[in-house]
Amino acid sequence: MLVGKKAADYFRFRNYQIEASFSGMTDTPSYEDARVVATTVRDLFVSEAVDQVILAYQEFVSMGTQRVAVRKFLPLESMQTVATEGGGDADFTCALRI
Repeated sequence: MLVGKKAADYFRFRNYQIEASFSGMTDTPSYEDARVVATTVRDLFVSEAVDQVILAYQEFVSMGTQRVAVRKFLPLESMQTVATEGGGDADFTCALRI
């Protein structure tokens, strides 16, 4: 799944299979734009069409520097894993609903 015309053009040109593509969003997407993308991601994950979701994007550092950022989005880490890796106990739990 791709967000942005440049990403879609890049992967289409290289004949990658694209499950979904969204373009025409600004640098500050609206709530509706985010909801549509999030719903598509959720549906692909819940239906087990994909087993994980990884976000890859350009992270703005300064006017002259951008770096590639890669973040695991789904599946969420268990609270046990988060507490262990963080070196302490979790004081709360968070339910994410998209």
